[in-house]
Amino acid sequence: MGYVKVVLTSSVNTQSLVTVNIFDSDVSSLGTASAQYTLSPGQSEVILPYYVPSQSGTGLASVYANVFSDWPNKGGTSQSHEQSYFVGLE
Repeated sequence: MGYVKVVLTSSVNTQSLVTVNIFDSDVSSLGTASAQYTLSPGQSEVILPYYVPSQSGTGLASVYANVFSDWPNKGGTSQSHEQSYFVGLE
């Protein structure tokens, strides 16, 4: 198991969907983690768990975080620019 912490800043109370997409060093998807939150003004931290299969490529993994108002298929729109990070998998 692994965890991704996403730090969010909001100026208003807003309903948000936080999604994290993770790819191993071979660019194989490790999946998507998501959660819906009501963000308060100021900074918030969201910690999402994800499973790392034993056959995952080791090295730098790519993590992409997004914040939407709701799921896009339900009319949700982006509330931020996508942020990307790199983390080491051993």
